[in-house]
Amino acid sequence: MPTLRRTASGDLPARCWRWEELSEPAFRRARRDAKDLCLVPLGILERHGPHLPLGTDMLCAHALALRAAAREPAVVLPPHILGQIHEHKHWPGAIAIRTELALEVLENLCDEIARNGFRRIVLLNAHGGNDSLLNLFGWKKLEKPRPYQLFILRLADYYGTRPGDRMHGRLPPGSEGHGGIDEASLMMSLRPDLVDLASLRGRPHSGRARRRLAHLPAYSPFWWYADYPDAYSGDARAASAAIGESLVEGCAGRIATAVKAIKRDRAAARLEAEFFARIQH
Repeated sequence: MPTLRRTASGDLPARCWRWEELSEPAFRRARRDAKDLCLVPLGILERHGPHLPLGTDMLCAHALALRAAAREPAVVLPPHILGQIHEHKHWPGAIAIRTELALEVLENLCDEIARNGFRRIVLLNAHGGNDSLLNLFGWKKLEKPRPYQLFILRLADYYGTRPGDRMHGRLPPGSEGHGGIDEASLMMSLRPDLVDLASLRGRPHSGRARRRLAHLPAYSPFWWYADYPDAYSGDARAASAAIGESLVEGCAGRIATAVKAIKRDRAAARLEAEFFARIQH
C-alpha cells in the first residue's frame, strides 16, 4: 500500500503515481501496477478573472489526475501547458504556443511516454480551448500506427455536476463558467491560498456573454473575445471549498471510472489494428 500524506486536496499517494517523484525501480513498479497506463494532465496559463491564478486549469488537471489515480492506479505526468490560448493574449500571463508547435510537442511527449513502456496514454484535458486542438491531435493518430493507444478525456466527459452528485442542480443558474463558481470553488478546495474572492467585491458582474457577434450567422474565431473580453464568465462570488470538494470528488470519480474501463477494454486496440490493415489497397 502507498504511504499517504495530507495535502490541500486530501489524502493522496505520496510517491506512487507522480512520474517526477519516482525512482527508477519505483517507476517500473508503478508502471506495472498501473497496467502501462499514463495519465497526462493538460492545462494552460491564462487569466481567470481577477480572483484566480493563471494556472487554474493546470493545477486542477494535476490535482484531479492524482485524486483519480488514488482510486484507480495510473502514473501521472506533471501538468502540460502547451495548448491553445491565443484568445487570451490581450491579458498578461498567457503563454500561447503556435498551434503547429503545440501539436509537435504533444506528439513528441506521447512518443516518449510510449518509449518508457506505456501502451495506454490518456490525455486529461482541463482547458476548454484545448478541445479542438486535441481533436486535431487525435486525427493525426489515424495517419500511421503508433506504439500506444491514445484516449482523450475532454471536459464534457467528466467535468461539472451529474445526477447523484451532492451539488447537482444546486448551483445558482448562470454562475458556472470560466472563473465562475465551479472553477473558483475547485480552487478553494485544492489551493485556497491562491483564491482572492475579495477582488470581485464592488465590481460590476462581468461574467455575462456580451454577444457582440451574435448578429452573424457564421462561426468566427473571435467569438470568445467577443463574448468574454475579461476572460471571466459566470459568477464566482458564492464559491466555497465545500462546493469545490463535491466537484473534485465527482470529477475524480468519473476520471477513475474511465481509466478502469480503458484498462479493461480490448476492442479499441483490435479495431485500430483492423483499420490500419485495411488502409493498404
